[in-house]
Amino acid sequence: FLKIASAAKGNVLVVAHAGVNRIILCHLLKKPIQEIFSIPQEHAALNLIENVQGKLSVRSMNRLPG
Repeated sequence: FLKIASAAKGNVLVVAHAGVNRIILCHLLKKPIQEIFSIPQEHAALNLIENVQGKLSVRSMNRLPG
């Protein structure tokens, strides 16, 4: 994920299982891996991660369509 996010020029869509999403979010939010299940991830939810000058930040988490 970090390689994809750093190399991307423009928008990128990464589709992954909730467990993978939680690990990525734990890393970006600087949460210990033991708190992985404190991060909600509903089916078909979106997480928006922004890359501003090489710094990744979580802009939106567990956003449901509609």
